[in-house]
This record gives sequence, C-alpha cells and structure tokens, in this order.
Amino acid sequence: MKIYVNGEQETVDNNITLEDFLKTKRISKEDKGVAIALNDDVVPKSEWGSIKLEEGARIEIVRAVQGG
Repeated sequence: MKIYVNGEQETVDNNITLEDFLKTKRISKEDKGVAIALNDDVVPKSEWGSIKLEEGARIEIVRAVQGG
C-alpha cells in the first residue's frame, strides 16, 4: 500500500504498524528528540505499536537537533 512520509510517497506492506514501519527507518521508542505525526496528529511513543497504517497515511518524522 502507498503512504506518504515527510511528503514523499512510499510503498509498505499491508497490516504494518507504525512502530514496525519506523523500525525500517531505524527509529525506535528509545530514540530521544523524535516526534511522529500521523495524519496531522502527534502520536505518543506508547501508541506506536498499536496503530496500523492505512492506505494514504501521512507520516511526518521530526528530529530535534542541537545547534546554535
């Protein structure tokens, strides 16, 4: 099925959870400074494993970076 990640279209398996998808991007719940929005709603890390992605899902991955 097709989803959108940071505005780019990707193809993923059906019935994949948000957490399993993020693992393919090397993102885990233990990572600090990572926020995930699904269809414009921020998803708490505690819910990543229970959310199944659907066709056309829009995921935004945001990483905090230090700088100055």
